Amino acid sequence: MAENKDFKTRPQIFEAFIVLLEEKPLDKISVKELCEVAGVSRKTFYVHYNTVADVANDIQSEVISSIEAFLDTVIINEYGLGPQYFFQFINTLYSSNPRFFENLVSATNYHFIVQGCTKALKAKLLEGMNLPDEKKPLVGLQIDFCLGGASSIYVEWLKNGKPVPFEEVTGQIAAIIMGAIS
Repeated sequence: MAENKDFKTRPQIFEAFIVLLEEKPLDKISVKELCEVAGVSRKTFYVHYNTVADVANDIQSEVISSIEAFLDTVIINEYGLGPQYFFQFINTLYSSNPRFFENLVSATNYHFIVQGCTKALKAKLLEGMNLPDEKKPLVGLQIDFCLGGASSIYVEWLKNGKPVPFEEVTGQIAAIIMGAIS
């Protein structure tokens, strides 16, 4: 029975965390208000986490695991690993939970998860490209440029009130990046 309760508690805490991120930056969220929004006691919270930062780290780990699992399903050896896979992943992430994605790249919370995700994605991309060691630093910089630029565009898109559909933004970013790599 406890397992079933744990299965429900974590998603409640995650959802409450996302709701609170819409209102304030990570460092302004308290355990008390997180518990109130999640509908769990502080005792229950502390069974799972020590701090609010631990919740953020747990979410980051889940997103990174999703990135890695997604890239592991791509047939790298046959088709190579290009930026189109990044955009497939972003579209999947956004479609599955637009609210989470928007908080992920929001101006106030931009760096707390995005940096970890970018680092994991870059590592997987470099691994999948199977490059000689001397080419990895330059390609790594190209990946940093592409991912940094893409995430900055998503941040601006959100700041400007999502003036065009998400798919159009992603398509434009893909066109820019594919043009830069060609």
